[in-house]
Amino acid sequence: MKISEAFHILKGEAEYGINMLLGKIVKGSGLKLTEQGVIYEEKMDAQNHLYTVGDIVILDSVDDLFMFIGMDPVRFHRGFKRKVDMFDFVATSPYLKSSEFSDPDRKFSHPIFEDFRDYLTSRDIVTPGKNITHEYIDSFVDFDFFEALESLKQVAIEKREIVTKFNGRVVLNKFPDFDKKNLSKAIGNFRFSFGSKESYDEFILNNSTETIMERFEGMAMA
Repeated sequence: MKISEAFHILKGEAEYGINMLLGKIVKGSGLKLTEQGVIYEEKMDAQNHLYTVGDIVILDSVDDLFMFIGMDPVRFHRGFKRKVDMFDFVATSPYLKSSEFSDPDRKFSHPIFEDFRDYLTSRDIVTPGKNITHEYIDSFVDFDFFEALESLKQVAIEKREIVTKFNGRVVLNKFPDFDKKNLSKAIGNFRFSFGSKESYDEFILNNSTETIMERFEGMAMA
């Protein structure tokens, strides 16, 4: 059963929020749980802002999800009569880091996290939690995770180079008197002049900043 289907059929109060708890477990190892599956996101830092370069789908079935984080999928499919039974099940994951929930003063965005914190605290459950390493991911999936990761890293390198070689600061350094009110529009027009993002990226990557600025000047100053 696909993850997108599995959590939609959970209607009972006892099952409410299990997807959010599992999402927090995998997030602790830098992954993301979505309706499409468990996803690894490669991020890059650009001007003090992290943004996603690309992602890799690790798995998309609910049974694989539970096996991935060391839980019994059969127990999930039997369902839960009480919320505490669901919490008992979630607590079986060796990847659960109880410290993610233990701060008594922390304000969570969802009440299920507070309920689970109370559950862990009342039972003195402290679990350091294993990390989901890249090596573990590679051993679980049926493709070369490191090869896919390297491809994303290459994309990140190229994006960083594109951003570095041509941006508003580069333009103003070259043309200090350029009208700042028209800067964004001029840069946008320059990018669109290539007809496609792929053509623009290729030009920036394959040319020096000097060549790039010559073409920009020829268009912007025309």
